[in-house]
Amino acid sequence: MKKVTSILSTIILIALISCGPNAKEKAAAEKIKMDSIAQATKQKMESKFALKESIETAATDIQNMEVELTETKANLEVAKDGMGKIKEWQLGRTPQEREQQIKDQSYKIDELEKYVENLKSTIQTTKQKINGLEKELAKYD
Repeated sequence: MKKVTSILSTIILIALISCGPNAKEKAAAEKIKMDSIAQATKQKMESKFALKESIETAATDIQNMEVELTETKANLEVAKDGMGKIKEWQLGRTPQEREQQIKDQSYKIDELEKYVENLKSTIQTTKQKINGLEKELAKYD
């Protein structure tokens, strides 16, 4: 009976030892784990780079829009000055021509004012976008 128990214990012990992962399997599992970590790190770096690039692009867009806003405001002032000249009396111009010129100049001024407001709104929206991107970028640090 002792022999049978000993043999049975030895067989069970060998079976348990042989069921565990061997060195090759352990190395493969470790490689998979390291590859997964490397992939996650790579994705994090790519996302961080893309966010920085988006912020830089948006900042450049704001600079361009601010230049355009300045130019448009200058054009608006020129159009308003032009309206003053149109309203003045001019030799040889009929009242209908005067009214048409005033109407055309008013339309031009209105369009420039709308464009100025649109630029201001777009600049503000882009600044908010940058703030959101910067907050998202801070999560990666």
